[in-house]
Amino acid sequence: MVDITETALIVLTHGDWGEKLVTGAETIVGKMRNVRSFPFFPEMDFSDYLANVNQAVEDCGQKCIILTDLFGSSTSNVAGILSRNHQCLAFSGLNLLLLINAYELRKERNEQIVIDQLLTTAAKDLRCINREIELAEVKRNKE
Repeated sequence: MVDITETALIVLTHGDWGEKLVTGAETIVGKMRNVRSFPFFPEMDFSDYLANVNQAVEDCGQKCIILTDLFGSSTSNVAGILSRNHQCLAFSGLNLLLLINAYELRKERNEQIVIDQLLTTAAKDLRCINREIELAEVKRNKE
């Protein structure tokens, strides 16, 4: 049974890594409810893919958050089309942290809070590990 107070999450990726990402997230947050993943493969017809994802969005019967892997690609184009025709927020740049944060925000009703928090998460998550290590060593040496 779907909890209608929870916004559905739709994951759109090239290949099946989105399904694997959901499985990985479940090792951290437990079983994820109301999350669907749609892989897009080169041999697939764009119109068919759009129709399948559109049906899933309509089946949600409520707002949804669509997470895609690559801005400007087929998956984000589908998200863009659906976000104009349905009550969906669409984001590209999918990664594990973004998926988990979107899942945790699914009960938030203020769309601007969701947008701001997910964009902030994405901006903070990209880091140069080498630089982080160097900064930590400099800090440790100063102490």
